[in-house]
Amino acid sequence: MNSFEKYVDEIKRLVCEVSEKQADGIEKKALEALHGLNNNTYEKVDETYSGALAEVEAKTGELNTANETIETLNGEIANLNTTVETKTAEYDALTETYNTEKSENETKIEELNTSIATLTTERDDAVSQLNVVNNTVTTLTEEVATLNSFKAEIEKKEKEAIVSKYEKLLDAAVHKGELLREGLKGFVEKYNRP
Repeated sequence: MNSFEKYVDEIKRLVCEVSEKQADGIEKKALEALHGLNNNTYEKVDETYSGALAEVEAKTGELNTANETIETLNGEIANLNTTVETKTAEYDALTETYNTEKSENETKIEELNTSIATLTTERDDAVSQLNVVNNTVTTLTEEVATLNSFKAEIEKKEKEAIVSKYEKLLDAAVHKGELLREGLKGFVEKYNRP
């Protein structure tokens, strides 16, 4: 604040404190202040006073404008604070939702990993059982093939024994049959002559 503004403030202060008893003393002080502002002279004091008063009024106008600007800015700050609070609340809600979903998903992942481990164990057991069954089937197939071969051998030997038995019986009959055939052949020849 420059000296002029100090004097103006002093004048305003003095004017505000004026009472009927102090009017003479205050006026004197006001004149002294104007005298000091006017380079210690009373010449054109009224012009100096008017200029100072105009300057005070201009500064008061600027101050009022600045106060209005401050109030506008304070309103904007309040709006921004409200927006920040709203956004912070939204962020907090989203963060809580995210953390809840994350926790739920982690639980689901653990459950699925447990299920995967269980299913993998069950699959491995089933594969082991399948291998045992396949080995048993292979062994039984080989045994069946061996038994079929053995059975075929036995059946062949039995058939050969039966054929051999009947060959012996048939040898005599076949021999007789050949004789009979020869006899018949001769008979047919004998009676079939033209």
